[in-house]
Amino acid sequence: MANVALGSTAPGGAGDLNVFPCYKGRSGGLVTDGAGIFGLKVAQDTRITVGISRIFIGLASDEYEVGMCGYSGSAADWNFNDNGYVSAMVIN
Repeated sequence: MANVALGSTAPGGAGDLNVFPCYKGRSGGLVTDGAGIFGLKVAQDTRITVGISRIFIGLASDEYEVGMCGYSGSAADWNFNDNGYVSAMVIN
């Protein structure tokens, strides 16, 4: 589970944000997994909490970083962000 506070102080706010659960292995690149949440937007001078969760199945034995990934066509407008938190459970 990953949660983060995201927002904007830009005139008109920010939009077009898509977030996904993701992971990165020690020897690989960033991988998004599962369905994302699309088209998030906020008004100017607003901050919201965004959360996403996923159970990753079938990962090879390795060390992983897990969390939330995202992209936006107006990434610079997402400029009023705060801390994020991730909880992970490993099951053998």
